[in-house]
Amino acid sequence: MNLLKRKYGVSKRAKLFAIVFVVAFLVLLIILPLSFYKKRELTKEYMPLSFINFSENKLTGLASSKTVETIGQLPSKAKDDGQPIQILHIGDSHIQADFFTAETRRLLSQWMNTPNTSRGFTFPYSMVKSNNPDDYDVVWEGEWTRNMWNPIESPLLGLAGVSASTVDTLSRFGVRLKQSTISFSPFNLVRVNYHANGFEPILLESANAELLSRDEGHSLYRLESQSSSVSFGLEKVGQSTGAFTLFGIELLNSDAILQYHAAGVNGASVGTFLGSSNFIQQATELNPNVVIISLGTNDAYSPSYSSARFSQDYSELIGRISNALPMASIVVTTPGDHLIDRQRINPNIAKINKDIYRVAQVTGCAVWDFYRVMGGNGSVNLWAQQGFCESDKLHLNRKGYRLQGSLLFEAMIGATNNYREIESINQ
Repeated sequence: MNLLKRKYGVSKRAKLFAIVFVVAFLVLLIILPLSFYKKRELTKEYMPLSFINFSENKLTGLASSKTVETIGQLPSKAKDDGQPIQILHIGDSHIQADFFTAETRRLLSQWMNTPNTSRGFTFPYSMVKSNNPDDYDVVWEGEWTRNMWNPIESPLLGLAGVSASTVDTLSRFGVRLKQSTISFSPFNLVRVNYHANGFEPILLESANAELLSRDEGHSLYRLESQSSSVSFGLEKVGQSTGAFTLFGIELLNSDAILQYHAAGVNGASVGTFLGSSNFIQQATELNPNVVIISLGTNDAYSPSYSSARFSQDYSELIGRISNALPMASIVVTTPGDHLIDRQRINPNIAKINKDIYRVAQVTGCAVWDFYRVMGGNGSVNLWAQQGFCESDKLHLNRKGYRLQGSLLFEAMIGATNNYREIESINQ
């Protein structure tokens, strides 16, 4: 009799069965997660993320907004109408860096199965000594001054709540896409937005470009071929009483079916965009299908935060956007959990989230509740432990913002699935 069987009462067949069972179980443990990861790029890259509240990762308030229908029709509308889907995403430092919005842009482009995605709005942040997005370099000459919103001076500001001014006719400015990080197509249309004040931006090396339109506030050029860089000089054309002011440069592709414009500035509050004299005009020129508003962190960071004041200003901003863009769907996002001075939970976060929900309900906006998705009160510590935050525990790091961008993408895709379910019910 087999020694194993004599000692343990186990036959060779039973032993073999046990080994096969264990091996099959281990293979299953490997295969199941891998198949789950392939279901969504988000989980493939960032699992395990048990501290995230995935059940809350959705757009809410959809019954009172057009968001389900608008987002649900995005792919077919772009292909059938031949018109690009325009998304405008405004905000503060979380948007300026573009890690967050770049990931959402990339995943939407991938989901729509199109290589033709425009980079869209850009601003030369490094020209005014601020941090620039990773995917383009800024080139410039001359002295430029950064203009930021303040209630006393009310400077001229544009789509991103910031502008750059110069009085030097020898000044130049331009942007160059970085090929190593490019996740969108080169451009053949360029729109520069500005306040002329006796100056005129001139496209350099413009022999192969056509000026399609020009007025006091913008110039639109068509390039003869696709390009990854563009630069402008200044020409004095009239009596100037002040400075030339630049609001931004849009890099567009005439074949694009997706244009995701990210426009934000460090330190921005709701008041920044209310005080931006050219924001509505330039937003209207973009004519977005969807406007995403990611504001509130800086409003809530103030110890003198007032729910009544914030709600009034937030309602005013949404009202202006709705009046100027009546066909656009608006998505508002809640600020993520964070610490004050790296150590104290901000008590105003819970307040501002309630205020955002209340305003969204009245104005018919969809809400993406990043605060709840993140995990709620104190969750920033878990994000920090997993390596998704900067040391200030106010900002996410590159990895964290990419995760946030993936989560927003997932929520938007969820909205399209809801739309398809509604469509099938109504048929």
